[in-house]
Amino acid sequence: MVSNYPLYKVTGRGLRRAYSQLAAQNAQILAAFQKFDYTYDTADLGDAIRQSYALNEEVTRLTSRLTQYRQLVESGVPEYGAENLVPPASLLPLP
Repeated sequence: MVSNYPLYKVTGRGLRRAYSQLAAQNAQILAAFQKFDYTYDTADLGDAIRQSYALNEEVTRLTSRLTQYRQLVESGVPEYGAENLVPPASLLPLP
């Protein structure tokens, strides 16, 4: 498991970067609201709604990735090529 920490670090950075990009999507929604305040064009609200759905889908996808990441860190990921190995034998003496 310790050998996988570099992979965990890279994956964690990717997740943090993806979550930070959510702020940009949220800013686009707010910009559509602000535009509506000046134009009273419902198309601007429609844009905000579409962007909100996209943001929700992205949050759901990232939450799933974050959950999987936690499970991998907790359980450990086998090293590359070690997927087919059997679990280690017990160190206890046989009866």
